[in-house]
Amino acid sequence: MDWIDPDGTRQRATLFNGFLSHYLFRDHYGRPGKGDDKGYAEGLVGYSRRNFMVPFPRFVTWDAINAYLEDQCHKRQADVLRGQSETIGQRLARDLAAMSELSTPS
Repeated sequence: MDWIDPDGTRQRATLFNGFLSHYLFRDHYGRPGKGDDKGYAEGLVGYSRRNFMVPFPRFVTWDAINAYLEDQCHKRQADVLRGQSETIGQRLARDLAAMSELSTPS
């Protein structure tokens, strides 16, 4: 677990340090109480709520709602976002290929 010291210094958990070291990337933390740091994530939550949960869907089981949400995500992969030339699915495939190279042991 991470924690913040009284002087504002962030202390990382040993396991998370190992994760960062293994995959060779830097962490970036949002600041508590600063909504502008989290705008992208909050925008995605808002998009999902407006497009997948309005009107409020009703399902008999958790499996049914999970299947519905998965289907909506697959449909969304055909969309091309403003300013992009590839579909979301094409960009995802490229990102997954790049990330799979990181996970192979050397």
